[in-house]
Amino acid sequence: MRGLLYGAVGLLLLLLGFSWLLLATESGSLWLVSMLNTENIKVQGVRGSLLDKLQVELFDVSTPNVDVSIRDLELKINLLPLLLYRFSVENLEIGALTVTHHPQDASAGGENFSGFPLSIDLPQISIRQISYQRHDQAYVIDRVKAAGALFGLDVNLTQLSFDYQDYKLAGELQLRLSDPWPFTSTYRLQTPYGEFAAGIKGSRQSISLRGVFQSLAVVANLNLDAVQDPLIVTISAPAIDLGPYIGASSALLDPSLRDLDVRIVTDFETYRLSGSGVLVASSLPALPVVATGQFSNGELALSNLEIAVGQGRAALSGRYRLESQAFQGALVLEQLPLPLLKPL
Repeated sequence: MRGLLYGAVGLLLLLLGFSWLLLATESGSLWLVSMLNTENIKVQGVRGSLLDKLQVELFDVSTPNVDVSIRDLELKINLLPLLLYRFSVENLEIGALTVTHHPQDASAGGENFSGFPLSIDLPQISIRQISYQRHDQAYVIDRVKAAGALFGLDVNLTQLSFDYQDYKLAGELQLRLSDPWPFTSTYRLQTPYGEFAAGIKGSRQSISLRGVFQSLAVVANLNLDAVQDPLIVTISAPAIDLGPYIGASSALLDPSLRDLDVRIVTDFETYRLSGSGVLVASSLPALPVVATGQFSNGELALSNLEIAVGQGRAALSGRYRLESQAFQGALVLEQLPLPLLKPL
């Protein structure tokens, strides 16, 4: 009986020693991580140990719909929470994260990701650059920081931020790692002109945004599968003070634009615009304004900018080139009343 006990203790010590060899030494950690290499996963350039700090030059994951490439990965792991069926990554730093989406028909086959088998805590994430590529287009953001957790098919980032020049973003994101990749998020973007707060939700098929910037309410809907006019944006506001935009010389008129409603439809090459509002000033009657036009190739084609004045109107049309800052057009005045100014 005593010999059996000694044998069990010896076996336990042997297992502990082998586990320490795998986790605490570079060669053991290299062998353990190399076991991840499969047909869909590639790992290269492993240095360090799992008990201290692990560095990986390349970590690629390929699926039928999405390829994920990670460069210059560095992580520090706390293994004690494994006793509670949790995996804690104390620090995760990534040099570059590239996600390439390969759209397929709904009938296309492929393996389904079953989810993470245990909860993964990520209290500190730092990514120098994230690139998302789809349909030969790339979208890049830099200097991303986040924190959150992964469990099953769910990604929950409670802290998400990045800085770009004078712009600072902070937000939260919840993502489901299964087709159609639904997500919800909230953001606050600090700009030199004020704060833009928005909620964004969607999937790989469509994305919708609801936001507020100063007095402007912004609604945007993006259909990622649409060939024609995938993005529609509407902007509305009960009132906008035009004084800061027109200049000090107009301060006596106290100009403002009421009941603003703007609609933008685009395929990202041509932007078609339409809008309406009411121009109000202290020395003028309320003047309804409507406008239509389109912008493409550095040129704004103004189909009509019309201000109604009593039974008459003033209408402007023409073309404005951004490069030369030149405008060529026509102004039409019809039945304008002479006493435009209110009695003071």
